[in-house]
Amino acid sequence: MKDNDFLKGLHIGSMIRKIAFQKNISAQKLAETIGRYENNAAKIYQKTDMDTEEAIHISDVLEHNLLEMISCHYLSHLPFFGLKQESHFILFDKYTGRYTIKGNAGNRDFLHKVNIGEHIKEIVEKKGWIQQEMGKRSGLPQSHINRLYQSTKMNVKKLIRISIALNHNLLAEVYLSRMCIVPFRYKLDDCTIRINEQEVRIENPVDSTFLMEYVRLKSDK
Repeated sequence: MKDNDFLKGLHIGSMIRKIAFQKNISAQKLAETIGRYENNAAKIYQKTDMDTEEAIHISDVLEHNLLEMISCHYLSHLPFFGLKQESHFILFDKYTGRYTIKGNAGNRDFLHKVNIGEHIKEIVEKKGWIQQEMGKRSGLPQSHINRLYQSTKMNVKKLIRISIALNHNLLAEVYLSRMCIVPFRYKLDDCTIRINEQEVRIENPVDSTFLMEYVRLKSDK
């Protein structure tokens, strides 16, 4: 399946390089995270595409959600269904001034449960498409459709093309709905916590890119 013209501008390695440079994170640290390119870590910056799970692990190190950026740019016009947004919230102790992240924030255990090929197959079957129809819409040879359904992992660009073929934002539906990137490196002492009726906002005056926003639970006081 060839890259569509609209994806030629997507260079994931360049995205990673820009964010890593801004945050002073070495290529070697990123390479260690995914267990590849240790002998030539700069290869990460040369990759126009990469495995979705690798992008998730690198997002954790960068504390910046690469898939969310890509989804907003290329797939924001597509709906997504089926998976409920996972719960992430904070507990704030007004006496000690400490907060605790709760839920599955930063937890990547869900990746072991993801079978992207089976998920795609379920969507295709619900649409009532035969393999020939799926091949026509996705641009894949019909002989490759079974291989697609058996895929447990997939590169980001291929997932974008399949998403468009299915009219489903698979990045949001399968991955973003279960992800929460939490910046842990900031100390609470550096932050301002603002609490009102509806939300809690944690702001860092030193770094304007750092902002966490949480809706308050009804039981909060």
